[in-house]
Amino acid sequence: MKTFEVKQWSRWDVGVAFESAAHRRFSHEAVVVLEWPNGNDFSLTDPTYKIDEISRECRRFGLGLYTLRP
Repeated sequence: MKTFEVKQWSRWDVGVAFESAAHRRFSHEAVVVLEWPNGNDFSLTDPTYKIDEISRECRRFGLGLYTLRP
């Protein structure tokens, strides 16, 4: 079973990775899904929205990281 931790634009921080990691207790795979607004570039190394921190924690816990655009 795969679980998804979905967060709306600007309502997420690095804690989303920890929430998703907790799902691993009852699933085979856990994924963080971040809503990303149209017109903004996405980069795993961008510190502006702490994507770099979220990405690092996702790698550490073996989580997927997806973006969702409206």
